[in-house]
Amino acid sequence: MVYVVALFILAQSSPEDLTHSTALLEQAKEAWKTYAHGAANFQGTYTVRSSSDGVYLPSAELHEVRRNGWNSLLISHVLDCKQDGTLGQRRPQAVRGRNSLYAFELSPSGNGWVLNDFERLIKVPAAQLPSWRPPLLSICPLVGLGSFPEAAEAPDFRLVFLRPEPSAGERCFVLKCERTRNGRVVTATLHLDGSNYWCVKAAEFEERTPSRPISSGRMLARYQIVDGLPTPLERRTELVFYRDGVETQETMLEEFDYAIPLKLLSEADFTLSAFGLPEPFGITWERPTPWWLYALISAGVLFVVAVLVSIWKRRLAARSAA
Repeated sequence: MVYVVALFILAQSSPEDLTHSTALLEQAKEAWKTYAHGAANFQGTYTVRSSSDGVYLPSAELHEVRRNGWNSLLISHVLDCKQDGTLGQRRPQAVRGRNSLYAFELSPSGNGWVLNDFERLIKVPAAQLPSWRPPLLSICPLVGLGSFPEAAEAPDFRLVFLRPEPSAGERCFVLKCERTRNGRVVTATLHLDGSNYWCVKAAEFEERTPSRPISSGRMLARYQIVDGLPTPLERRTELVFYRDGVETQETMLEEFDYAIPLKLLSEADFTLSAFGLPEPFGITWERPTPWWLYALISAGVLFVVAVLVSIWKRRLAARSAA
């Protein structure tokens, strides 16, 4: 059964409507930028489990994001996932880190790590520093069109309209757009929550190509607030597409779990030596003062104070006796 997608049909948008839609889109872009900045500062772990037609895929993703000022660290794992969704053993996949002196990327090798990429950051202007972010906790995912808000900045993106959707809520909007990519024309309708960073609550889309039947689908999303930001709790995508000329239906479900760390890492945890690798030539770190040295100094101070008190008591006793 061909999945029928409900899309708004407009022959032409008036110039006034398009001007108003463009202004609303600029508001949405500003909200997405604010969200992206907050998501880039996310610290914690998040797990993603996926299932297809009710059966969990054999592996899940676990991403650990840690920060301390300028220092950033992303450790990605793959988890074994049973058919009932129970998670098992984790296997490290990659590490991307940055500290005040260099950025690096590692991959697992045996029981340790091997350095894949390295870049010194000494004397590099802050505006030109290479930046990276963990896999975006995207509020605007959409199969076929590309991830928002990046898709809205693409040269082949065409806004049809963006208008209020009163039936869905006071600050809800509906956006219709089109994008042409490699001969494919994707038309989509997005339902946005304007009161919550304009995140996508639902979307319908269809994809047309000259040589294939129309593929279609829809996406429904639920969110939760994590560290002050709306983050995906569940995303359900229903697809109808053609494989070897045969119509195929598939339902994909993504489930997200989050945890916020309670302990702040030290600067030493963001270096190569923290992963058992030597530090690059010419780079040295200030070693923290050993705890026993503080204890030794404290003991010495207490000993001196005790001696001075003892001498003072003896003099006081001698004066009293005289």
